[in-house]
Amino acid sequence: MVALLLFMFATVVALILFDKYEEEHEMQTQNSRPFTEEPRAERDYSTCSIFTVLGFTREEVRSFTAFRDHFRSYAEVTGAMRRAGLDRMRLIVGIDFSGSNEWQGRRTFKG
Repeated sequence: MVALLLFMFATVVALILFDKYEEEHEMQTQNSRPFTEEPRAERDYSTCSIFTVLGFTREEVRSFTAFRDHFRSYAEVTGAMRRAGLDRMRLIVGIDFSGSNEWQGRRTFKG
């Protein structure tokens, strides 16, 4: 008899909790933003990306590809990094000027 009462009590509690979940889920879907709104990652891209400073759109850099840079000196590179805000990030950049790297780049990227 006790087992039957506990089973009935547990069933009622489960139904109440399910009803509460359904209400919250319905309210959440009503308050959610539409899919046409620009996601946060897309919005923030233009404010914090070095590619923006270089003049590339997000679609152009979705996957890594070689691109011709617009720099003629190391000072221009550091200037672009400063404009992108990378000087405040304690970022260390290494540039490989070795002959094998240049040869591999010409062979791989045809440039």
